[in-house]
Amino acid sequence: MAEKTNLNIEIGQIGFENFTDKHLKIYNKGYSVKTNLDAIELLLNLNKNFKNFNFYKGNNMILFNPWTTLKDIEENLNTINELREKGITCNILKLNLYGNYLPIFKKIEKEGLLVIDDYKYEYKFRDKDTALFYEIYEDLIYKISSKKYVKTNLFLWSFITKNHAWICNKLLFLFKKYGDKSLAEKKQLIRKDSKILMNNFLSLIKSIS
Repeated sequence: MAEKTNLNIEIGQIGFENFTDKHLKIYNKGYSVKTNLDAIELLLNLNKNFKNFNFYKGNNMILFNPWTTLKDIEENLNTINELREKGITCNILKLNLYGNYLPIFKKIEKEGLLVIDDYKYEYKFRDKDTALFYEIYEDLIYKISSKKYVKTNLFLWSFITKNHAWICNKLLFLFKKYGDKSLAEKKQLIRKDSKILMNNFLSLIKSIS
């Protein structure tokens, strides 16, 4: 119908949210990872075969929530890495609590993970390694995105967003590398190595700007 009427259909960002059934259930999504992957294949097929259809391939997912573990991160990244080969990227996000009316809010509160910070609803991570992972990840993204030549360049900002998974992959490697260390030692070692990671990423950004 779109072709006959010369209409264009454009699909922008899609919230796949997660690539583990465990976390899709936590988010009350009502669908499975298989549904997500089948939808992606359908969109790619439409994008390839219909000139009036455009799938932008830049999407969102909520990787971090109070119950995320390093195993969950790895499982999600494995799927994201496979999708990247098909040109699909994911903006990696943390679950936001928009209000206390959400079912997930009650679950977080009941399990003693709720934190009220400056009149905002926040939460603690149950897993200490995940808490450290997100702390370092968030710090890296902030420092990279805060560079003046990045803040004023929409292309570079988009490039960083599309490469959230690259940063997570590198961090996961470091967590495996220092997996036998205590949490304090792990934090010190990964913080040190993450500075090298950040400088390498900034060098890459400068090379394409």
